[in-house]
Amino acid sequence: MDVEEEIFAKRQCRFNKLAAYGFKKNGDDYYLEVPLKSANFLAKIRISSAGKVSGNVYDLDTGEEYLLLRVESNTGSFSAVVKAEYRTILQDQRRPNRSEVLNLC
Repeated sequence: MDVEEEIFAKRQCRFNKLAAYGFKKNGDDYYLEVPLKSANFLAKIRISSAGKVSGNVYDLDTGEEYLLLRVESNTGSFSAVVKAEYRTILQDQRRPNRSEVLNLC
């Protein structure tokens, strides 16, 4: 199970209220971009039309995806900080103050 599935298990989304919280619709899906505070990285979160949450982190200096986000065996301190901050960004999307929007709490 990936981090998105873990955090958003058994949750439902109210699509009609996502735009009010910064999500942008593209086709049938919604997207949110959040800069990481600890590095020059950007988290891109996607909510599909089926309500599945997925995401990636990108290095803004190179434009490349930060692949170590998905490597559990990588335990370096920088990687741990990026993973923790990405997890926090995801958790912020389901906090009580957003429950009326995402119904994810």
